[in-house]
Amino acid sequence: MAPSTKEDVQQEVPMEEEEEEGYDESPSCNFCTFAVTGNQTTWQAIYICHDCINENDDTKSPLCICQACADHCHTGDDHDVEYIGMGPSYCDCDCIGECSIFQKSLEEAERLGMMESRDSQISTSTASKEASPKDPLQHDAYEISILSDPEMSSLLVQHAQELVRHTKETHWMDEKTNLDDLCPLESLAWRIYQHHVSKYNLSASTKDSASSKGGAEWWVQVKDTSGSATAIDLHYDKDEALAESFSIGSFPVLSTVTYLTTSSPKAAPTVVFDHTYSQGEEDVMNL
Repeated sequence: MAPSTKEDVQQEVPMEEEEEEGYDESPSCNFCTFAVTGNQTTWQAIYICHDCINENDDTKSPLCICQACADHCHTGDDHDVEYIGMGPSYCDCDCIGECSIFQKSLEEAERLGMMESRDSQISTSTASKEASPKDPLQHDAYEISILSDPEMSSLLVQHAQELVRHTKETHWMDEKTNLDDLCPLESLAWRIYQHHVSKYNLSASTKDSASSKGGAEWWVQVKDTSGSATAIDLHYDKDEALAESFSIGSFPVLSTVTYLTTSSPKAAPTVVFDHTYSQGEEDVMNL
C-alpha cells in the first residue's frame, strides 16, 4: 500500500476560474452566487433574463443572473431566460429586490465561512498577487527530513491506513488550530504548510493580509502499488463544498503531494497539467 498525504495551502481570495466542462445544469444549485462574490466578477455560468431590467444600470440592460436564480427566481412564462455561457460575472437578481433565495444563500455562505471573504475581496486580491509565486504554474520537489526516519515514516503510514478506514473526508488547519494536540499526520501537514508559507513569503505581515486568513486542507490517499488499484481521476483542487452549493470554484494558492512510501514501477506519479477552469475542453494540456 502507498499512502500519501495531500495538502492545499489555501487563502480566501476571489474566485477567478471555471470552465464549461465543470458546469452543471442540474437543479442541485440552490444558492445565489452574489452571497459569496458580492459585486466582484467571478467565473461562473451566465444567464440573461430579457424580461427583467436592471434599473440601477444607466444602459437599462437585461438582468445578468446566476444559474440558481435562473432556476428559482426567473421561471415561468413571464421570464425569457437565455444561457450565455461561462465567464466572469456576478448576479444582479437581488438588485431589483426580487431574489427569492438570497436570504438562504447568505446563510449558506456564512455556514461555509465565505462572508468575511466576500467583504474583504479587494484587499485580499491585492495581497495574494504579491504573495503568490510569480509564475502561474510552478513545480517544486523536495525531501522532508522527518520522513528519513524509518520509525516516523512507519508510524505515519500506520496512521494513514487507519484514518482511511474511518473517513476519506478532508481536514482543515489554520492559526486557530491547537498545535499542542496534533497527531503525527496533522503535525506533518502543518510542517508542510509552514514550509510553503515561509518559502513564498505568505506569512501574515499585517492583520488584514490575505495570508492571515490562510490555512491548509489535507487528506490521505492509500493506494495498492501492485498495479490493480484504480487511479485517481484528473481533477481540479478546489473548495468542494462551495462548488456543490454555489457552482463556483475557490482554488488553493498552492497544492502539494507528499509520498510516505517509496515509489513503485507500477505506480504512476502525480501528473500536473497547466489546464485551468477558464479553458475549454479542446485546449491542449501540457505537462
